[in-house]
Amino acid sequence: MHLINIVIPGIFMILSTKIWGKFFDIINFIKIRLIINIFFIISFSLFFSSKQLYTFILSAIFNGIATGGGILVWQLWVTKIAPKNKIPAYMSANGAYSGIKG
Repeated sequence: MHLINIVIPGIFMILSTKIWGKFFDIINFIKIRLIINIFFIISFSLFFSSKQLYTFILSAIFNGIATGGGILVWQLWVTKIAPKNKIPAYMSANGAYSGIKG
C-alpha cells in the first residue's frame, strides 16, 4: 500500500513538475489552478469509488500529477499576480506559510 500511496505519486509529482512549469508560463493562473483541481477531483473520485488495484494506481498517478502542479503553482503564484513592489512581502508570507504547512 505504501507503493500506491507514496512512491507512485512521488514519481509522477517529479515527472510532471517540468510540464506544469511550462504550463504556468503560457496559461492564465486561474485556468492552470482549475486544471490542477480537476486532476485532484479525478484522483479523489477514483480513490474513493473503486476497490480494484489498477484504479487505486491510476488514482495515485493523478494525485502525483496534481500535487506536482499544486506545489509548483503555490511557489510561483507571486511572480504572476503580485505587484512588483509587494513581491518581497508576499514571498515572506508565502515562505512562512509553507514552513507552517511543512
